[in-house]
Amino acid sequence: MIEYYGEYLGHGHAKTAFELNCPGACFHGKVLKVAKANDMEPSVFMETAQVGLTTSLLYNCDGVDADSGHRFHCWITDRTIPLDEFCRYDGAIKSRCTLAAFCCILRAAQHGLCLSDCRFFNFGVLVTEDATEHFVVIIDAGSRGIH
Repeated sequence: MIEYYGEYLGHGHAKTAFELNCPGACFHGKVLKVAKANDMEPSVFMETAQVGLTTSLLYNCDGVDADSGHRFHCWITDRTIPLDEFCRYDGAIKSRCTLAAFCCILRAAQHGLCLSDCRFFNFGVLVTEDATEHFVVIIDAGSRGIH
């Protein structure tokens, strides 16, 4: 059994995010999202990650708090730098970040995903091996799902 330490990253209306830490383990550095009720985001991510719109869905399950018995919907996805945070870096070109988010919104709409909240903290920058190019993806699918 592998034990991870979760570092709080933030929360929204329906879910809370933690960075998983366990050096050498397969989900080290990934993000655990926890929701009190069943969330449609994992099903959206399964469809949209294939076309590069969202982070990948790495694991999806129900969790139970051992002390209280409360059930939670949990899933693990890739770690990104939220776009609002990325734009605070001195070297970030804000106009290109805005354009990347706008293009992501349009591509999402083409695939039937109409975002309910288009603020920068719902987008993330996937950092790749190539430090000169980064990809902007959706990190919060909102509440509308795919239509």
